[in-house]
Amino acid sequence: MENGVPFYEQPGVMTGPNKWPCMEHCTLKNLSNWRLSLKFAQVMLSFLAFIAEEAVMRSNSCPGLYIFEFASCGAFILSILILALYCTTVYQKAGEDRVTCVDFFVAAVVGLLFFLASIIFTVTAEKQLIENTAITFGFCASTLFLVDGAQIMMKRIVEEKLLETIPTLRRNHRDRRDHERRDIQMLNNHRV
Repeated sequence: MENGVPFYEQPGVMTGPNKWPCMEHCTLKNLSNWRLSLKFAQVMLSFLAFIAEEAVMRSNSCPGLYIFEFASCGAFILSILILALYCTTVYQKAGEDRVTCVDFFVAAVVGLLFFLASIIFTVTAEKQLIENTAITFGFCASTLFLVDGAQIMMKRIVEEKLLETIPTLRRNHRDRRDHERRDIQMLNNHRV
């Protein structure tokens, strides 16, 4: 009550600094700007390939269309899940090494399968405009997945070479790996 006038809060209006409480655990700091834009492009291109494939009205060869549909939908869903993994607190809980390993295998497998599905759809398509559009988005998305997988692998190779050249870092890395193995063995022994 100020100056004799009662104060009533308006319902639905948040007075705190964070207007979106569900976003307080989300961060984009785990990915560099280049990787973030690459992940976002993977999501968008695989989604566009899926939408364009769904717009195909008729096709004489359904297996090629269905394989491409499966690959594009799977690529879209997995790319969203990987992006969510990097942008939430699960990244810290799971650990950088595990998330990077999962990301590498998802990028490599999805990239190869999407590339093969795009080739199969190219061979079996009737060359309609919407089919060509879906195929183009498919090849672009599969290229981005393969580039992402290659980039993760190259980063890992550079890190290993760096660890070989600096003995103290190599020893600390080896000690950390041994400590993690002991923790895993201890957890496995408790389960039995």
